[in-house]
Amino acid sequence: MELNLTALPEHNTRVLLIDLENYPSQINELPKVLAQYHLVVICYAQSNARIPIDWLMPLNDTINKAQLKIFRMTSNGKNAADFGISFYAGMLMSQLPPDAHFVIMSDDQDLDHVVNLLKNQQRSAERLGMRKDEPKPAK
Repeated sequence: MELNLTALPEHNTRVLLIDLENYPSQINELPKVLAQYHLVVICYAQSNARIPIDWLMPLNDTINKAQLKIFRMTSNGKNAADFGISFYAGMLMSQLPPDAHFVIMSDDQDLDHVVNLLKNQQRSAERLGMRKDEPKPAK
């Protein structure tokens, strides 16, 4: 699956990269997230994520519009999804306008390195997720 960037706006593009293995609850927020970002890229190596059948048509529409891309890593090795996130963040950084904003959604603090690399290239970037040393909220 390729990234088709022709449908993205020329300015203020908002890109979300989701590490599904380190932020699995994000799949439940996907319909809301799609409205907030111009491009959503999901990377995973292994996942048991399930989506409601009611989402099939809306997700199919966003996939057809090239707004949602889902990439399964070819290897199930440790950090495979992290490397996918890093790869696509770098690829998108080189192809999108300088004012594009990158959000990496993951509880994995190691992805802060990707955020810092984007910032070092004068890009707007942040990671959303809980830090490993923060307690998880009660359900």
